[in-house]
Amino acid sequence: MHEIQLLDEKDDRVYLVYMTNRQDSFKLFERDMSQMMERASAEISIGYTNLWAMKRIGIIEKEKVCYFPDNELLIEPAFFQQHGKIEVYIIFLFVKYNPSAPYMFSKRMNMEPYKRFEDAAEAGCRLIELMENTYPGRQFKVLCAKLLYDIPWH
Repeated sequence: MHEIQLLDEKDDRVYLVYMTNRQDSFKLFERDMSQMMERASAEISIGYTNLWAMKRIGIIEKEKVCYFPDNELLIEPAFFQQHGKIEVYIIFLFVKYNPSAPYMFSKRMNMEPYKRFEDAAEAGCRLIELMENTYPGRQFKVLCAKLLYDIPWH
């Protein structure tokens, strides 16, 4: 999966997998949570990491917040209830180093949880402003996702 797909507002996929301790952090991006978890079991090797099953909720840019309210309303299958739902919002920073380069995930930030989308979106806007002031000439976007399940993948 290419990380840039996560930032495409027109892409109708909802669920994503983030691996907490892997080189390729974003492994899967699917429309259906059950299908995504089946693929995760088949395709992602077990190792010292946690698998975060998440919903894509918003994409934040310098002067624009794209919110996917329908994604908030989707109900996950009961199969996953054994892990206990977490339901906090996490923001992920993506940087574009020059106009011809693709956006790339920046792993240099803390994964602070937010209780509401509005709080995460505000934090994302502040982060973009800070990064643009610190690194002029670069472009930034923030993916906001709702963490549903934190699954030990050992």
